[in-house]
Amino acid sequence: MSDYLSENDLMAAIISNTKRKNRTIDLLTLAKYLDILNLKYSSKILAKELGLSEEMIRQLLLPLQMPKEIQNLISSRKIDKIDVVVTLNKIRNKEKQIEAANLLTNYSAREIRDIINLYQIKKINLTMAKDIITQYKNKNLHIILIDLDDKTYNDLNKISKKYSINLPEFSKLIIISWVDGKINEVNLK
Repeated sequence: MSDYLSENDLMAAIISNTKRKNRTIDLLTLAKYLDILNLKYSSKILAKELGLSEEMIRQLLLPLQMPKEIQNLISSRKIDKIDVVVTLNKIRNKEKQIEAANLLTNYSAREIRDIINLYQIKKINLTMAKDIITQYKNKNLHIILIDLDDKTYNDLNKISKKYSINLPEFSKLIIISWVDGKINEVNLK
């Protein structure tokens, strides 16, 4: 594959496959091309030459760190979004990474992110997290998981009890009011 490509060809392939929505190569091949150049140049120089951030370079190299089973899904384009690879990388246990990749190949990047976040925060199994997210998605509802420190959680809980509103409803009211630009006018009636 890349044995026949010059450095300029590798750069051109990377640029053309990171600057548009319809890539002609899979993410694993893209990572391999980038890795070849990364052996010669620092991430900082590569980022400048390719017009990418150093963080994007790091993310584009992630497929090379995935287990072989996930690399197969990436090369066959069943996993074809870097956001999904980044999300899967958050799972440290390789067996769980593989389980998640196989379980979630038909979901959007956003749904996968929500499922993985729920799995990690609530410490529930992946299938249960998938079922919960799917159940709410089918009702056109969205779940927001917020990790609060104890003081903030207790303060919010105390205020919600004062107004006889359960904490999830109170939190929803705050968010809706904030989105509406009326954070100082939260209607607690």
